[in-house]
Amino acid sequence: MPIGNDVVDLSEARNHHCRFITFACTQEEQDEIGNHRDGLWIYWAIKESAYKAFKKIDSTIQFQPKQFVVHKSLQVCCFKEREIPIYLEQTPQYVHAIAATSPHFRSEVTKRRRVLSESEDVRTMLLDRLQQMGYSNCTITSGKPPQLWIEQLQIEVSLSHDGDCVAWAFLN
Repeated sequence: MPIGNDVVDLSEARNHHCRFITFACTQEEQDEIGNHRDGLWIYWAIKESAYKAFKKIDSTIQFQPKQFVVHKSLQVCCFKEREIPIYLEQTPQYVHAIAATSPHFRSEVTKRRRVLSESEDVRTMLLDRLQQMGYSNCTITSGKPPQLWIEQLQIEVSLSHDGDCVAWAFLN
């Protein structure tokens, strides 16, 4: 079962070019967003998380945002004939979307340490968190998509970073 997640740091995202919404969203989505301050970024995070999950099913999929259609409820994203449930978290600091076929997952958004590159920071911070949770012998591959191994078991994982935020989600 695939999982995808995306985080948007709202402190950095709000300065966008006005044409970005026409690139990312269908006309119906643009109408739904209207003047909602963070609406574009909610839709973007949903589309990106769905893309990451669908890409694990079909590695030939390319990210063309308008092909990932967000339902008005913000709880489902469709790609062609497929759909995937969406779990959305909003705070004043960030938007975090998780696309998962199972509601049994763990996720976290935290402030980036800014010690290593963004990709290395999110991997290191997840491994540290897993150790705090009592897991040992954990590794994350550097490939795309990354793979999480706990002991000898491969766990479905998704990593994301934006600005000062890093996020991860993995299936239980």
